[in-house]
Amino acid sequence: MHDTMIQLTKERIILKDADELMTTFDFDESDFMCNVADWLYADTDRREDFEWFVKELKERLGEDADNYISSFYSDEEVEGELPEAYVVIKPGFKQRFFEKQFAAFQEKIPKTLDEFVNARDLYGMDEIAGKQFSTYIVDEDKDYLTLDVYFKSAFIDDTKDTTLWLGTTLGYHW
Repeated sequence: MHDTMIQLTKERIILKDADELMTTFDFDESDFMCNVADWLYADTDRREDFEWFVKELKERLGEDADNYISSFYSDEEVEGELPEAYVVIKPGFKQRFFEKQFAAFQEKIPKTLDEFVNARDLYGMDEIAGKQFSTYIVDEDKDYLTLDVYFKSAFIDDTKDTTLWLGTTLGYHW
């Protein structure tokens, strides 16, 4: 199976050869290669990955997604520079993003001690809480986080707009 790693930073990375950009070499000896991926590849389409990522976010947010997120990807190409691309996370995003997931998690929780003791259907709660094999976000420190863990992070202030700039994208096989 294949999925994507998306680099998001608080500050724009302009140059295509900047040290801050994520590369496959950043993960050669990381536990990501032991615990999640078999191999990584850089042969990805940055714009396509970004558009897919924004679509994935909007699907999770529902029909009024534009109230919680906006995005931009520049068509302007400047030699040596990454095209400008970012998402703006708007107030209320985090609450809305996790609303359905929280409801599904609550349904799985046993209601009585007897249900808990005899529960065989607790499997899947970890998948509801955050999938291990899914889109990964790589931050400016080149730490990798699942999409859900990333958006639960404290640095996203859910009371004001937060701009997240797109760095590079990688693919991974698991």
